[in-house]
This record gives sequence, C-alpha cells and structure tokens, in this order.
Amino acid sequence: MAEKHNPDLQETHPQLRDVPESLQEGASTIKAKRDDRPKDTWDKFNALSPFVTGLIVAIVGGLFTLSQEHRNSLLKQQERNEANRQAAQDAITKEHQARILELQTIAQLMPFLTSKDENTKQVAITAINELANTNLAIQLAKLNKSPGTVNAVRQIAAQSTKEVDRKLAQAALVELEKPGAGPNKTLLTTEEGECGPEGTGGDKAANLLKNRTDAPQALRDMTIQDVEQLQVFTLPKKRDDWSSEEVERVKQAGDGSGIRIQGYLLRAIRERGSSANCRFKSYVDWHLVLGPSPETPPKEGMVVVAGPRIRISHPKWTFERFQELASAKVPIRVSGWLYFDQAHQGPKFYATLWEVRPAVKIEFFQDQAWLDLDKAKAEP
Repeated sequence: MAEKHNPDLQETHPQLRDVPESLQEGASTIKAKRDDRPKDTWDKFNALSPFVTGLIVAIVGGLFTLSQEHRNSLLKQQERNEANRQAAQDAITKEHQARILELQTIAQLMPFLTSKDENTKQVAITAINELANTNLAIQLAKLNKSPGTVNAVRQIAAQSTKEVDRKLAQAALVELEKPGAGPNKTLLTTEEGECGPEGTGGDKAANLLKNRTDAPQALRDMTIQDVEQLQVFTLPKKRDDWSSEEVERVKQAGDGSGIRIQGYLLRAIRERGSSANCRFKSYVDWHLVLGPSPETPPKEGMVVVAGPRIRISHPKWTFERFQELASAKVPIRVSGWLYFDQAHQGPKFYATLWEVRPAVKIEFFQDQAWLDLDKAKAEP
C-alpha cells in the first residue's frame, strides 16, 4: 500500500514561507533603532560599572592598607614604649646595685678610713675612688680631712683619666687647702678620757696651735741658725692675753708658717702632762732637740715637738726609734709649723724660743737619699 503523504504547513500555506525572513528583518530593524536612540541613565551606569567597581575595589584596598599600617605603627610604638620602660627599669636597677656596692665598699673600708695611719687613709680614699665613685671618695675625704685623705684627693686631681673627676678633685682641693683657715680641730680619745682641741685649764689659743695635725701647704727651707736669728718677743705668757697687734707682729716674724729644717737629733725627751693634753699621764709631748752638728750641746739646740695627737698618724714615730736616730748621728729633716713658745720666756732652756710645733713629717738621710720615717724599712 502506497505511503500516505502528509503535507507540511508551508505546503498548505505558501504565504508562510516568507515569515521567518520577515521576523529576522524586523528584529534587525528594531536593534538598529535601539542602538541609534540616546542612552538613558541606566545605560550609562551599565557602561561605567566596570570602572566604578575597580575604583571601589581600589579605595577599599587602600583603606585596608592604611588600617594595617596604622595597626602596625601602633604595635611598633607599643614595642618602643615597652623597650623604653624596660630600659628605665634596668637603669634604676643598675643604679640601685651601684648604691649597694658603694655602701658595701664604705663598710669594708671604713676601718681603714678611720685608721691612725695617714698612708692607710690615703689608700682607703683611693680604693673608694676606684671601686665606687669619685664624688663619694671626695666627700668622704672632706668629712675625714687629714694629710692622708687630702693627699688622696691630690692624686685624683693629678692622675685621674676622666676630666670630670679631675675637676671635682681640683674644686675640692680649693676648700681642703684653703689658706688662712686656721688649725684643724682635733679630739684626743684615750683610755684616760677625751681631750678636745683646746685642752683644759690652760691657754686656749696656744693649745689650738699645739694640737693641730694638718700639714702646711707650703714649706720654707730654713737652717737651725736661721731660726735662732728670728726676733724674740717679750709678750704675755698666754696667747689668750695677746692683743691683735701682738698676734700680727709674731705672725709677720713667721709664726704659723710651714718650714723645713735639717740637723742632727741630739736628744729625745718625754715631757710631763700639760694643759694642751688635758694633763694625761701617758699621752704627753715628746721634745726632740736638734742641733746643726751631732756634737752640739743640747742647750744650744732648738726644739721640735711631736705631740700625742700627731703621733697617732705616725705609728713608726716611736720613742725608741728617735733614740736610735740620736745614737746613729745621721742627718734628719723635719717639716712642720713654726711656733713661738712665749710660755718659756725667762731662764734660757734652749738656743731660741722658736720651735717646730708640731712636726708633721720626719726624714733621715741614708744611702744618699732622704727616707721618710713613716715608710722606710731600713733602720738608721
């Protein structure tokens, strides 16, 4: 049986053949018209949206970067603050430890600083300067003023490698070595009691000079003959009774000045108790009689006085040692204060009323050199 043919729509309706082409042409015409018309706001926004989106992303990224940088800056500032706080704390701790070290140093060296030996005092101040600090050493030297501590300050002023320390020492020496300040005031403490700088029951002005232990800042070399030729005054036997004019006249002649003389020790004499030493029995003056030659009769010599207060600072100044110097007949050299002994006016005991009182340094001549009695190991 023959196959039945079903005609399609175009065969039955030939007019439909041109419809697709017409639709396509219409769509093209509409699109062309749309492309030719002016763009509205939405169209413009659609065109700009990629640029706007990029800009927003850039702004957001920039803000995020700034935020991170600010956060990092705050963190770094916190770290710096913490480092500064720690550094300040470390500095406080270090200073505290330094103060502890200073106190420990002082505690260990205080027995040496209060020693009777001037060399030991000098070493103590020098050690404090090295182990603690210069300012502390100088302040302690001022509080414990003596020949040894003053020498230590001189050493700092001359030898310190730090300019600031040298200037501190130099400024302190202006005060420590101030001329015209008068004799230092001493206290003699013994098992017999205490004796102040003016002694007791005597001539206070004279006793102040007799009991001094400070060293002259300048020395004038004189011979025994020079001293014997100094003017001798007739004055009240107590300096307390002198007028200001009398004080000045004796001063102009040399009283209270530093001198250095040399000769031979003729005799060493233990004196009896005096008002200057509060009449103590064991702590008395020693009179050392010097002459220009070992054959000089003692009555033609002059007196050098080594009192108990000055001997405390010179432990090697023993009576036996002075007797040995007299027996050895070696030249000796004495440094000290020139003093007019007005109390012994009248009968002539020695060649002159002028004395070295007190002596502050004694040397003897041996092996072509002057040896300090405090430091020399060899016997004369």
